[in-house]
Amino acid sequence: MTSTNAMASPNTITSSVQSSTAADHSLESAGSAPLPSVAAPSHAVSMADLPPDWRYESTVAQVEAIIAQIEAGELELADIFEQFGMAVQQLQDCEAFLKHHRQQVDILVETLTDKGNG
Repeated sequence: MTSTNAMASPNTITSSVQSSTAADHSLESAGSAPLPSVAAPSHAVSMADLPPDWRYESTVAQVEAIIAQIEAGELELADIFEQFGMAVQQLQDCEAFLKHHRQQVDILVETLTDKGNG
């Protein structure tokens, strides 16, 4: 992915990661040895799990960099799986951040709507 001022949404990044995963599955079906799977965390990520200095924009930039390295073929196979696992975790962190803030916005909108009707 190219770096731009606009940050890619988690959906865009997830689509890119999913297309990489689809390519991995096509390799498996072509007769090569099965690829190791990346384990998903055993619990959902919440805002409480994120460090105080965590930043959405820098996390998205890190995921974009990982995807660029994978797509450019810059990594050894073992490193691809390690980096892919890190990218998945970072995307889950982004999702938790966005979900939390979406809920806050919903509460604010509801409060404003209630005050406007009252």
